[in-house]
Amino acid sequence: MPVEEKKTRCDRHGRQQPSFRLGKLLDRIAALRANMRGMLATEVVREALYLDSETVNLLDHMKTRLPYKIITSTESLVKAYTYKNFIHQHYSQNAARYWNVMRMLHLFFNEWIFCAFQHDLRGVILDQPATDDTLYDEWNQFPTKAALKAEEIIGDILASVPYSIELLEKPSPLWARFLVWPLASIGTSELCPVPAKMFIINRPKAVGERHELEHAKEAAMMLEEGVSIEDW
Repeated sequence: MPVEEKKTRCDRHGRQQPSFRLGKLLDRIAALRANMRGMLATEVVREALYLDSETVNLLDHMKTRLPYKIITSTESLVKAYTYKNFIHQHYSQNAARYWNVMRMLHLFFNEWIFCAFQHDLRGVILDQPATDDTLYDEWNQFPTKAALKAEEIIGDILASVPYSIELLEKPSPLWARFLVWPLASIGTSELCPVPAKMFIINRPKAVGERHELEHAKEAAMMLEEGVSIEDW
């Protein structure tokens, strides 16, 4: 095989790798977040839908690379504080962290879709897609779909919390610390259900007391007081 053709194939293969795709995804996320204020709602929704579809593809890839087991709290050998009685039992704390990072991205995109329909939430300019636009048929359904999907994603993230607190064989402030950011972000989300928020407020507080982590205690206080994570 000629060297140039071999290089082309290697480049193409590299661009298909999850790490490369995630890097490109993060670049576009940063651009959208920085430029959202003042963008048209149709522009925000179109980009968020694309980014969300890419994230879903990466999550599907993770199901084979980093599978996990779903158990109920009654099946757990350790008494755990759960949300909706389910626990995601991962093979490692690193795997749990990777899953939560990707799910947080998934949540952000659905938040942005929802917020694109309300100017005061992200400063988006409200508009409507043209009748020949691919967004037209489902336009009015997007906010409801985004809210329902966000509730599902939040449930999945919270199902991993016991694995990094009560189910740890040896208590570790390192892994518990990794929970603070997603919990604080979810707790201040426009799409966070009230029961989830009550669960979330309790968890950073428990992490802070168990591992003497001041920023975990601060996160719990912030959530109780309704402070935006951007002001934290």
